[in-house]
Amino acid sequence: MPIDNPNYQSKSTKLLQELLKPPRIYDPIVLIDIGAAGGARREWLSITDISRIICFEPDVAECERLNKTAPPYIEYFPNAIGEISGKFPFFLARSGLCSGLTKINEFFWKRFPNWQNNEIVSEAQIECISLKDWSKSANCKHVDFIKLDVEGSESAILRGADDLIEEKKILGILSEYAIEGDTRLASNYGLFSIDQILKKYNFQLFDLTTSRFPRSTLPVGKLNISKSDSDSQFSVSASPTRAIFGQLLAGDVLYFRDPIMDLRKKGSEYVAKFWDRETLLRLICLLDVYNYTDFSLEILSHFRHFFSNDELDFVVKTLLTTVVDEIEYEIPYDEYFKASKELFIQNGGLNGVDIINHLVLEPAVFANNIGGTNVEKWPWNQFC
Repeated sequence: MPIDNPNYQSKSTKLLQELLKPPRIYDPIVLIDIGAAGGARREWLSITDISRIICFEPDVAECERLNKTAPPYIEYFPNAIGEISGKFPFFLARSGLCSGLTKINEFFWKRFPNWQNNEIVSEAQIECISLKDWSKSANCKHVDFIKLDVEGSESAILRGADDLIEEKKILGILSEYAIEGDTRLASNYGLFSIDQILKKYNFQLFDLTTSRFPRSTLPVGKLNISKSDSDSQFSVSASPTRAIFGQLLAGDVLYFRDPIMDLRKKGSEYVAKFWDRETLLRLICLLDVYNYTDFSLEILSHFRHFFSNDELDFVVKTLLTTVVDEIEYEIPYDEYFKASKELFIQNGGLNGVDIINHLVLEPAVFANNIGGTNVEKWPWNQFC
């Protein structure tokens, strides 16, 4: 899954560096990490040549530690981000990583063996700033991607950033989530609230991980029991608990903006205002980091009028390095497409339905015109 298995060797830095080189100067991709204990996301390090990483972590000591070894492109700020600016209660948990602005439902969590991690041991007042207020003094023309890990305040922060999603052209969101219900003494704090906020802006859910929690009646979940042939001894082991056993209570969720659905739902006037050439390239760079080459190629087909044939050829070849493993030569897109189509059919395809009638892009139309002269024949009318 792309959240757990991103592209740590993204080549997409070349896209901005080559296609937007002087005199077309570009601003760096801005990545914001809210709840940055332990450091910024590792997959972002592959695009640091074209990025600025801004991290917020309210633990002052942790922030100081991270800043001591941070490279120039990463900044750590000891701020708590909230829905609105002001002073609010901050609930300190026995495990520091479980501390936050929302209080757990202790009765509910006491039914699970790891509830002490979430146990509130003290409470303090903390100064919060909203993303909207932070942006007024920040030197950022845009914010491309936000990661949220704030123990139940994720949807509140997004509500406080409502105006910025359009104004700063936010393109992607990676957020921890909880399943709304009895886990916290709050409302509108979980996955369904996050999804409701982002759907207004045509964000699409691309990936979701799950954490499952067995109850105290069977602390490690399903057991694997085996018996040796040589004696009567049993050995007992457990599978990764949160992956396969127990109640789904939390996880991470990944969203991206969809310019093609923007065109469909909001019209060409909106798309012309929001989706310029540079914004599309920024999105494609981010998609490459999270292994969504298929979506990048679809975007290129749809918005091909932003690029020359040589530029399209360069972008496609750069992106294909993500999905073609360990090769010493370049595979043209038409050959890659042909192999992919054949394997799709062999693996079940569309349950026996003629795949040719359902493919969005035909190799004769899309592949043969990458670097060719017939870009105007691409199937634009299929997408409108």
